[in-house]
Amino acid sequence: MYTERDALKQRMEQIYEERKASAEEFNVIYSRLRELDLRDGTADSSSYSEIKQDVSPKEQQRPVRAKRDIIEPFIVKTLKNSTLSLNAKEIGAELERNNIVYNESSLYVMLNKIVEENEYITKPYRGRYAYEGPEDN
Repeated sequence: MYTERDALKQRMEQIYEERKASAEEFNVIYSRLRELDLRDGTADSSSYSEIKQDVSPKEQQRPVRAKRDIIEPFIVKTLKNSTLSLNAKEIGAELERNNIVYNESSLYVMLNKIVEENEYITKPYRGRYAYEGPEDN
């Protein structure tokens, strides 16, 4: 006997397969854009974001934590677009406004790593982060 529960499970599996196919296509396009950027010498891949490819139906029901390679370019872009220095809470609020799930404790670690790795991101004073580099919007 075919029940409503079976129909819902079947639809959930269909949605999962559709999303998986879309994620695979997205990642192919993303990889090609990266190749083109490397070939052309432009590094504007920060406007792209990757999708987690293998997501089980159970994981689809709860938010997926964003990876470092998604959060870091977003933070740099946010600081670059801001005229003032921002603290971690303000950066976290901006991440939340853009539906990016993050771990608050690792945000501080990530911010310090960004300061070390990116010459244009500075800490003007304790707990504040700012972009001080060329404006090439």
